[in-house]
Amino acid sequence: MPTSSVVRTTPDTMRSRGFALVALAGVLWGTGGLAGSLVARVTDLSWPAIASLRLLGGGFVMLAAAAATGALRALPWNRAVAVRVAATGALSAVYQGAYFVAVDLAGVALSTVVALGSAPLAVAVVTAWGTRRMPPRATVTALVAALVGLLLLTGTPTAGDGRAAAAGCGLALVSGASFAATTLLNRVPVPGLSPTALIGASFTLAGVLLVPFGLVAGFALSGTSAAAWGWVVYLAALPTAGAYLAYYSGLPRVPATTAAVLALLEPVTATVLSVLVLGETVSLPGLVGMALLLAAVVLLRPAAEPSAR
Repeated sequence: MPTSSVVRTTPDTMRSRGFALVALAGVLWGTGGLAGSLVARVTDLSWPAIASLRLLGGGFVMLAAAAATGALRALPWNRAVAVRVAATGALSAVYQGAYFVAVDLAGVALSTVVALGSAPLAVAVVTAWGTRRMPPRATVTALVAALVGLLLLTGTPTAGDGRAAAAGCGLALVSGASFAATTLLNRVPVPGLSPTALIGASFTLAGVLLVPFGLVAGFALSGTSAAAWGWVVYLAALPTAGAYLAYYSGLPRVPATTAAVLALLEPVTATVLSVLVLGETVSLPGLVGMALLLAAVVLLRPAAEPSAR
């Protein structure tokens, strides 16, 4: 005789879903590097301008989604919401803008290692200080594996002019610290503030804040082809709106350090796409680095739920 069953959402299931959402965000961010490089290649837009368009477009997409789902109507316009939106927007503008200036001063490899590597370290240190407890052994092992893997994947960072490289490293640290701050800030949601409304409002603000930097560096829109606009739309829709929706939706369900390490799936995805789409090659150390980054993800995955009988 058949029996009906009720699907229950257990804490383990919530953690698994949160882990999957944050991992998805890292993968989607990785596709943004290819899209952004294609936009930069076929237009006269500077990187700050591309970052501004990315944030503005992603913000508009999320505002539309929030309006369509009623999240804007239900939004409590109070001080907590205003502070969270303003802080997330300002931090988002800082880590996007600081990273691109760092790349210009110190190069892609060095900036990537410093910015992406410092973020999970900062999250782990702040979390340990706040809880007065060392991270679990698996977390420490995963963090070390991820940082070594990132270094191997990006290659040996080289710097040109010493002062420019030092300034670039400083800005990359600012970028990493800003991303870490957004991760820690949004670990606990504000009641009534949905991820769509948060992303829509804060990213629109961040995009506006970056417009002056884009104008100084180069914000030439004339002559931009339809294909280039297509890549701009993609950059705003999936690696920005979609990725951050997944990240902020999963963030409250996983440890902050785990979320920051999962963000390192971005360079893994970008490397795979560069091989498949651009025909680039990966060195043996790069392959080892990818394996270490993936091993870190496996180490941090939630424990499997026991089978119900």
